[in-house]
Amino acid sequence: MATVARKALALVCLAVLLVGPVGSAVALAPMQGTDPRSDVDRDGLNTAQELMWGTDPNDPDSDGGGAYDGWEVWYETHRAVGDDGATPIISKEYQFDPNSAADEGVVAYPNMLLQLTDKDANPAINDPDNDGWNNHHEFLVGSDPTNPNTDGDQFVRDSTDPDPLVSNGNGEFPIGCVQDDHATQHPNESASNSNAGHSEGNGGGGSGIAEAIMMA
Repeated sequence: MATVARKALALVCLAVLLVGPVGSAVALAPMQGTDPRSDVDRDGLNTAQELMWGTDPNDPDSDGGGAYDGWEVWYETHRAVGDDGATPIISKEYQFDPNSAADEGVVAYPNMLLQLTDKDANPAINDPDNDGWNNHHEFLVGSDPTNPNTDGDQFVRDSTDPDPLVSNGNGEFPIGCVQDDHATQHPNESASNSNAGHSEGNGGGGSGIAEAIMMA
């Protein structure tokens, strides 16, 4: 309820800022933090959106949790859905809050992100898709925090996938397994995969999300 009230107040303030006290529309000068169309901190939210969400237009990570404001807002408003194409995979009660670091978590080894889980990963707090990675980890990798299997391959949890952003079918090889050795041991599998295409994952945390937010 507090979040709804804050958004409502922010919208009122934005309307006053844009229209002015006498009811006549005025254009804001393109100065730092004042142009509603600008994204000064390059976090994927323009100034108007920062005001609506109560975030700092001059800080890409308002809560200091490790993920950009725009990333958190994107996944608060865009959830991966299940096989029925309509029902979100994660709980509808879960909230990504760009003003609270509690939902992000700690990544123990930022330089070793793949096939490692986070000790603090908790589905009710910072790992809503229960894949073993907290939201901060998902942000760093570029995976979808609302989908435990971002690329939709045979690795059902992103934290166990050696390549969680690209679906290679059975063509992905566990760490420590040499591809040529694997092909020798599994000739039928390798032959079937030689003609398989590669499908890009759908949950990255890169510029595509920021661009989509800016266009919204």
